[in-house]
Order: sequence, then C-alpha cells, then structure tokens
Amino acid sequence: MELQKNILLFLASLRTPFLNQLVEFITMLGEEFILLSISLFIFWCTSKKKGFTISFVLMTSIFTMQIIKSIIRFPRPWQVYPEEIRSLRKSTATGYSFPSGHTTMATSFYGCLSKVYKKKLLSILCGILIVLIGLSRLYLGVHWPLDVVGGLLLGFIITFTLTQVFERIYDNKKLILKIFPVIALLLIFASLFISILLNNALINYDAFSDLSKSTTMFGALLLGFSLEERLCKFNTDGSMIKKIIRYILGILGAYIFLVLSKKLFINNPITSWIRYCLTGIWITFIWPFIGSKLKLFSTDYSGK
Repeated sequence: MELQKNILLFLASLRTPFLNQLVEFITMLGEEFILLSISLFIFWCTSKKKGFTISFVLMTSIFTMQIIKSIIRFPRPWQVYPEEIRSLRKSTATGYSFPSGHTTMATSFYGCLSKVYKKKLLSILCGILIVLIGLSRLYLGVHWPLDVVGGLLLGFIITFTLTQVFERIYDNKKLILKIFPVIALLLIFASLFISILLNNALINYDAFSDLSKSTTMFGALLLGFSLEERLCKFNTDGSMIKKIIRYILGILGAYIFLVLSKKLFINNPITSWIRYCLTGIWITFIWPFIGSKLKLFSTDYSGK
C-alpha cells in the first residue's frame, strides 16, 4: 500500500493547471456516455453488427466490473489517506475502487473496436488511449495502481473472449428473439429489486448503486434489441445527411432520458431505474422504430 501511495504522490507532484485540464479530457474518453455515444454512431450509422458487438462487450465489462466492486469494496485513495492524497474529478469516481471502471471500460471498448475493425493504425491509437486513460486515473488520484492493472486485465479478458461470441450471437436470430427477452426481464426485475432495497436504505448504496444501473441498462438494451429484430429490423443504409440527423436526434433522446431527466426530476434509485430502462430501450428499439417511420432508417422488415 505504501508503494502505491508513493506512486500517486509522485504523479500528483507533476500537476499543473494545463496538465490537469489535459488529463481530465483524456479521462473523459473512458467515460460511459462518451463510449456509448461512439458505440451508437457505429450501431445506427456504420455497421449494426459491429455496433452490437462493441456495445455488448462494453456492457458486459461494466456489469462484471460492478459485480467485482460490490464484492471487494476496496476504498478510494483519498479515503485511505485523506491528509496526503488530493484527488481531482471525484465526481467521476463513484462506488468502490477496485477495479478501475474507466480503465475496464476503455480497455474493453477500444480493444473491441480495434478487434472488429482490424486496422493497424486504429489498433495503435486504441492501445495508446487505453494506456493514457489508465494513467489518467492515477494522475487524478482516484484509483490505486492495482485498480488500473485489474481494470486492464478484466477489460482484455472480456474483449478477447467475448468479441467473437457476440458476433456469432448477432447472427443467431432465434437466440435474439427467444432467449434475449428472458435474460432481459430477469436483469430488469433483478435491478428493480436492488433499486427498491437501495431506496429503502436496506443495502449498501456505494456497493450496489452503480451495479443496479448497469444491470438495468444491460437488460433494457437486450430487450430493446430483441423487440427491434422482431418489429423493425433497421439497417445502417442511407445518405450522409440522413445518418447525421438520425444520430443527432437519437443521441439527443438518450441524453434527455439519461442526463437531463436526472436534473429535472427527483433523483433516487427508483427514478434512476426508470431512466436507465428508458434509455436502453430507446437506443435499441424505440428510436430505430420511430426513425424508420420518419424514413431516417432503412429497414429489412417485411411486415409479415
């Protein structure tokens, strides 16, 4: 622990106002909404299969990481050494410390991105981003070095074991139509149960709040995708103007459900569950369905 503290103190000694802003920008590239926004551009506008694969690899890593956090419950650096470690951007460091969520998400997302596109330059860029985002969490003093190492390992394991699995799942329409709804409803109702317990202060908030959100989102995305395959079946064809409009309107809807509604209404575990349910289903079903009616999406749906 002493060695880890000394590493954080050394990195903190390098801080300058400019470097602080630069590192905060770098760490944002590993945050949930940024990664989801990139995933959605791919899913809605470039390649539905690649977007599906990247999104669900990312969600699996978030879900697994939150389970580990809720079990291990290791405190943050500033909680262990409140007088010595001054952490920056604490607002992005919710819940417990191990493993690093930003590092896990960045590793799984950018690792999967490079794996599905198989472009050398993209792979190099993704590798650099993974390393920089991990280092940014140490510079900001919100994670221990072992948290970052754990996030790297978890992200790589999930990416390299599940990328091809999700690619095959995408082609298995029977599984999507029949199994996805069952798994989705189990996740959604499990997260609702957790949210009720959290709302009544019956379980540890720091341990289960983020897990509840990721479980809800995972289930809603699965349910929405199954509904989309049954009722819509959009594809990513269309002019560049259509793609830009569909992306902007889709992201705006997701932002309203996920971020703006949090500011407008009472924020508690139950309303959070509602927000994440709506956001997930909006992403994979509601917006593609509405967009297809507005002729912003092309579809392969025959109506039979």
